[in-house]
Amino acid sequence: MNLQILNETLKIFQQGYYLKDDKRIPLLLAPSERETIHVYLPEDVMIVGRRLNQTAQKTRNGKCRFSCVNMDSITAARNLVKETSDNDRRVLVMNFANAFHAGGGVRIGANAQEEDLCRKSSLLLSLESVTAKKYYLYNNSIYTPMGTDALMITPQVEVIRDENNDLLDEPFIVSVLTCAAPDLRRGMNGMTQSGYQQMFYQRIKGMLQCAASLGYRELILGAWGCGAFRNESRLVSGLFARAFRELGETVFDKVVFAVMDRPGKEENFKVFSRCFNGTLLDETDGEPAATSGNMDVQVADIFPKKPQKTVFSAVLGDITKDHGVEAIVNAANTSLLGGGGVDGAIHRAAGRELLEECRKLHGCRTGEAKITGAYRLPCRYIIHTPGPVWNGGSSHERELLASCYRSCLELALQNHIRSIAFPSISTGVYHFPVQEAARIAVATAKAFAEEHPGCFDEIKWVLFDSRTLQIYEGTL
Repeated sequence: MNLQILNETLKIFQQGYYLKDDKRIPLLLAPSERETIHVYLPEDVMIVGRRLNQTAQKTRNGKCRFSCVNMDSITAARNLVKETSDNDRRVLVMNFANAFHAGGGVRIGANAQEEDLCRKSSLLLSLESVTAKKYYLYNNSIYTPMGTDALMITPQVEVIRDENNDLLDEPFIVSVLTCAAPDLRRGMNGMTQSGYQQMFYQRIKGMLQCAASLGYRELILGAWGCGAFRNESRLVSGLFARAFRELGETVFDKVVFAVMDRPGKEENFKVFSRCFNGTLLDETDGEPAATSGNMDVQVADIFPKKPQKTVFSAVLGDITKDHGVEAIVNAANTSLLGGGGVDGAIHRAAGRELLEECRKLHGCRTGEAKITGAYRLPCRYIIHTPGPVWNGGSSHERELLASCYRSCLELALQNHIRSIAFPSISTGVYHFPVQEAARIAVATAKAFAEEHPGCFDEIKWVLFDSRTLQIYEGTL
């Protein structure tokens, strides 16, 4: 069915018209206009960023309005085009591109966002043009699943189908920005978590700078890379928010995040809606308070103004099981290559892939922390920290233990992790007195949460025996 729709679309653009209700609808663009595309390699993106005219931003009036809608990008674009009264100002739609093949898998019937755009519009004609080959040759010459900062802008894309693939009563024109998100299906490709995050942020920022430099003021974005590419929606939405803050609130007029999730599987929409609709989830039923996405917010309001209080708790259990947190902490040794106790249990539960990633981290010093994926564990991340061995308290053990907790929480903060579970670090074979360890752990975590209000929903300790649990509960 997908291939049939694609072939019909290409035939329409070849003949220059289509029939709707026995009416002949002429197309708007000439063949040469449909194929026009501009390629920006990473060095071009950097130049645009440096040359972006900041004085032009300061002279504009008004502030950017953000919203999030649960619909496909073409429908969101159509709605925004109707709202845009100035015919000279075009809506820019983001294409979640395949970095290596024009149109992704559209020619074999694939069904991701890029393929859907190609079946509904003239986009594929520009992606398969001679000019666009420069983009694909560059990405294929590097060939990394992380993709590159290269991007393309098709200034005129003619849309002829609606969200149901039915032909429109009349076509409309948008611009399309094509860029590939990092593909995490094969892991981090040797990158550290912080390196990956910084790379992703720079790509988002460069993309927005290019859009701004070309005069685009209305954007249709989305949960970029949060589907098949497995990027975490909380991180991606946070990186977008950071980029908008840095660019300034007068660069764009309106930004719509079109995040289409299936009923019952609306996690990406909920996360982006929380960030860009200015609405928190309704505590009564867990659904977004504004499902239509018609609440506009300013840049300063893209995160809630009144932070929620962090919940602290201690529970009895196995930290490798599901405790409803995004990250767990591993009381590791300095090699990060596994050991006994909690360290060994986490490595066994996560699988060999964890050991392979840890080998690339080249160890970790006592009191510091490093982050990895969680692989087969029921969370997203593992934060590894080597605790101090107790030698009577004369070798800075207390300071090092406090540093373990601070380092873990700093990594969590950097990676937009809002819920984290700790074991009782150093109180096993390292023989740190449990009563004193609990006091240091709780005091450090509470102080850090107070320094960063609203950044953590939950900090908990998952403890293996009832005596340790009783001590932590009493300390809390």
